[in-house]
Amino acid sequence: MSEPFKIYDYLPFWNREEQEFKNLIGDLSRVEFAIITNINDLNTGSIHNAIYWHKRFAERAVYETNILNSTGVMLEWWGNITNIPKPYPMTDPQYAQYIVDTINAETITFPDAYGIFPGFPLRMSPNYPCWADQCFADVGVLSPTNPNYHKSADVSHWNDAVYVYMSNISQFTQAMRARLIQGVAAGTGIYIGIY
Repeated sequence: MSEPFKIYDYLPFWNREEQEFKNLIGDLSRVEFAIITNINDLNTGSIHNAIYWHKRFAERAVYETNILNSTGVMLEWWGNITNIPKPYPMTDPQYAQYIVDTINAETITFPDAYGIFPGFPLRMSPNYPCWADQCFADVGVLSPTNPNYHKSADVSHWNDAVYVYMSNISQFTQAMRARLIQGVAAGTGIYIGIY
């Protein structure tokens, strides 16, 4: 056993050699199984198994609040919280990094986009869901400076996208293009459209 068996400290008058005590409370002579998949694999005794199973799970939960430390069911919870499903062949460490990259890509790219497109209206994809309640599919994209721009229609990604609005596509220069290629975080799309 890796942990001290402290239950004995609170039961000094019990016969520790009795078989019922060993089965119910715990037996220090038993060896914990090498691979632990359920509570009985602690292989000590009912009460000891229950206490240390809970203790280990709590310690694991605290350790795996850092997504990069997460594995198994804890990592599945991270995937559910972030709404990022696990691509099939990925291992747990690859999936954890994938979640972090997906979350950070847009956030890292947005300030760069402001530098590349000074003076142009920009929107990140999280700004778009609020448009869903007033969407008119045949009106196109209205000027972002228009007080009724929320009535624009735009098919957009739910994440990892930055949208740049220009009144004329000729405003998009080769210098902007070159800076985009150098500065955009991997996995983020920048869409340029006219209004």
